[in-house]
Amino acid sequence: MPGLVVIIAVLGGGIWFFSRVGRLPQDQVRGFTTQVLGYALMAVAALFALRGNLFVAAPVFVAGAGMAGFQQLLPKPRPQATQQTAPPPPSGPMGRDEALAVLGLRSGATREDIMAAHKRLQLANHPDKGGSDYLAAKINQARDILLK
Repeated sequence: MPGLVVIIAVLGGGIWFFSRVGRLPQDQVRGFTTQVLGYALMAVAALFALRGNLFVAAPVFVAGAGMAGFQQLLPKPRPQATQQTAPPPPSGPMGRDEALAVLGLRSGATREDIMAAHKRLQLANHPDKGGSDYLAAKINQARDILLK
């Protein structure tokens, strides 16, 4: 049992040192710490189980397994899309050919094709989902021109 305490102290000191000198990102340090403590709790539970104290070993093992696997349950951070600070200079009013190109359609597209392309592009480029306001406005403008 004293050996386990020494191992945990050495691991904790190493984690503290590397987080202070900035060699590991803070999220990685937290995740590593959580996993190490979880595995340590499972080792302590194994020692209790070997000594025959299963009433203590079971909850300690469950807690350790939960901590060791906790990182798998956390949602992964989504990368932030880069917002366009200023829209490109206007090239004049949008024509029918440009509207077809924006929506990725060919001439002779039906109303259903236009609406489906608009919906698909807006879902991928909407500002609430990390897209730019400029692209969303261009997609809407292309739809309006083609539906007139």
